[in-house]
Amino acid sequence: MTRTKSAKIGFVFQSSALYDSMTVRENLEFALRRHGKGKSKAEVNALVEETLSNVGLAHAVELMPSELSGGMRKRIGLARSLVLKPEIMLYDEPTTGLDPITAK
Repeated sequence: MTRTKSAKIGFVFQSSALYDSMTVRENLEFALRRHGKGKSKAEVNALVEETLSNVGLAHAVELMPSELSGGMRKRIGLARSLVLKPEIMLYDEPTTGLDPITAK
């Protein structure tokens, strides 16, 4: 994957900063459409599914942000950054609002 300079750094906002009018899938695909040039639809779909599985939310792929709990929104925000496989991650209070088991 050819990366732009901005895709080398991932940032997770404290409030998750999800797009309210997009499903979970669309929120993750947005980052890939913006920075993952040259990816086929199948590759994008596989990356979205893998990343959601990694944060334990594969079942939430078609939900809207308003249908998610606060902790789920936080994990989707994390997934949106991770889907680009950045070299460096910056977090703004990543575990605030998460239960101790999920925070680990």
